[in-house]
Amino acid sequence: MKKSLLSTLLLTISLWVSAYDVEINGICYNLDPNERVAEVSCLHYHLGNVNWSGTYRFAPESNATGEECYAVPMDVWERLKTETFYATIKGDNPTIYLTNGWWSCLYTNNYIMPGSELLADNGDGTWTLSVNFEGDPILDMLDDRHLLFTGSGYSVENIYLKDATKDGSDDGQKIVYVWKNGTCLSDEANIPEKITYEDVEYTVMGIGVNGLGGFTGLTSVTIPYTITSIANDVFSGCRNLVSVKVDSRNVTYDSREDCNAIIETSTNKLIAGCQSTVIPNSVTSIGGFAFNRCSGLSSITIPNSVTTIGESAFSGSGLSYIEIPNSVTSIGTYAFGGCGYLTSVTIPNSVTSIGDWAFSSCSILTSVIIPNEVKRIGDYTFAWCWDLATVVIPSSVTNIGPYAFMACRLKDVYCYAPQVPETQDNLFQDASIGEATLHVPAGSLNDYMSTIPWNGFMNIVALADGDPSGIKQIVNEAMPTNALPVYNLNGQRVNHAAKGVYIKDGHKYIMK
Repeated sequence: MKKSLLSTLLLTISLWVSAYDVEINGICYNLDPNERVAEVSCLHYHLGNVNWSGTYRFAPESNATGEECYAVPMDVWERLKTETFYATIKGDNPTIYLTNGWWSCLYTNNYIMPGSELLADNGDGTWTLSVNFEGDPILDMLDDRHLLFTGSGYSVENIYLKDATKDGSDDGQKIVYVWKNGTCLSDEANIPEKITYEDVEYTVMGIGVNGLGGFTGLTSVTIPYTITSIANDVFSGCRNLVSVKVDSRNVTYDSREDCNAIIETSTNKLIAGCQSTVIPNSVTSIGGFAFNRCSGLSSITIPNSVTTIGESAFSGSGLSYIEIPNSVTSIGTYAFGGCGYLTSVTIPNSVTSIGDWAFSSCSILTSVIIPNEVKRIGDYTFAWCWDLATVVIPSSVTNIGPYAFMACRLKDVYCYAPQVPETQDNLFQDASIGEATLHVPAGSLNDYMSTIPWNGFMNIVALADGDPSGIKQIVNEAMPTNALPVYNLNGQRVNHAAKGVYIKDGHKYIMK
């Protein structure tokens, strides 16, 4: 089967490059005529910027989400060109211009204004625009350019078609939305078991990389029993997805316990989830890209059955706090990278491996304690964690990768390692170590003071006896009411102490 040519640039920007053989009902497929099987390549319902050289598109000029062009499925585009389509226009006195996008209106050669037979007043501040291009000169231009709504005094609320009943009457006509409130077409993706193309029936057996991703309006996905292969990053950027169901007859994947996720049955690996996922206790690993760019995910509970968290598993998600259970032994590359809302993370001592970039660009993360068994802190692990003020490095660490603490506003680094960890000079590049304090074992003071880049700290002091980290107590439960108020590491008073590092009576407390 041909592979989908779709790749994702992580961090904050996604670039889409796709190739597919056929599009049916807004879903694009790659076909294998020999095996008569199909793979979902992408949803053509994807909203976003479309390259100007592309085809099959329209552009409401001043739309709510700010993008300029939108892709629509090819079969829908053919209907827009040949059937009457409708648009709901909001505005008191709209002036509408329909053009091919090259700043010359070929349709009617006139503005469409109140009084035009094409515009009906709905009496509630909205108007219904009806358009049929058949026989009009602009139709010849629409195949290789695009349709543009322009003018003044209005906004496009939705664009839709009407499906007549079988007997051709107007009664009971079904509205089929092409675009509605910033969302294109259906908010559901029901992957079919079979499709027919050129009189050949294909069984839908796979979903390619990012095959269902990028559609911000998607709220519900159903996976049929025929699917036996699902690639990484399948729901990337689907920020409104809340329902994920796998057909109970599927022997490869399941959605056990109504978890709203896709689980690989034989390995108990959760390979794709959404903002409403509840991870079952039977899951043993969270796969790569499982919650990538799931911005609607603000919190989730990882059960004690999970032992590994894969590459980019939660990258770019909306997590504000995450507690990693004692069962987890490894955290993959970029696993929590780009979590811009993450303020607190608890990494248990069971973790022995933390991948490169694992927490990079967690811009408001304030403190972190490296587990006791970690021997190496990876490349860029905490880079661009702007608010990272307190770091505790255990004695087990012997090597720290380049740029691990790049651009962090460090205040205190507690390093237990009796021997200076091996690293490069760029370990603290653009970090504020010239204003920070490094706490190290008393017997190693001279070694740290004479080693680049450690000697760049403003203060290098010996770890205090009996209080080696400057932390007085680790509190497993919430602080009692009479212990409040406490202060965060920025000196701000807080009346509710969530998990993290706090200051009270001149001492630091870790709340787990």
